[in-house]
Amino acid sequence: MLGINSDGMKEVLSVEIGENESAKFWLSVLNSLKNRGVRDILTICADGLAGISDAIQVAFPQTEYQRCIVHMVRNTLKHVSEKNRKAFAGDLKRIYHAPDEETGHATMLEVKEKWDMDCQRLIEQKILGHKNVVLQDSEAGCLCNE
Repeated sequence: MLGINSDGMKEVLSVEIGENESAKFWLSVLNSLKNRGVRDILTICADGLAGISDAIQVAFPQTEYQRCIVHMVRNTLKHVSEKNRKAFAGDLKRIYHAPDEETGHATMLEVKEKWDMDCQRLIEQKILGHKNVVLQDSEAGCLCNE
């Protein structure tokens, strides 16, 4: 697990191996961080790991959970035909590089209208279906616990 300290520097916080990524596993990881002196976590960005949002609510209830955009796009593109993948990825990029939420939402509606029914369902399920999606600056990158 990576973190960014108050000076903006990346730090390795933990390297954990578990049999699965259950809520119990993630709670043990977060409690381990607490036991080592971590008092607060502002935001956790993860790739939709099973149980992590429940574990966050128990261990650090004030922490904001965000879905990782990079992983969300990768997971979405797996369901797009090879011939449409590059163009669809370009349209997704327009959504996630929007300067604000309003523009991102308007762009998402344009993209949804442009593509056939299969891609429209993908947008609804993989993008709109996640309440923890946050538009982020591409320069910020992705700090994920992969």
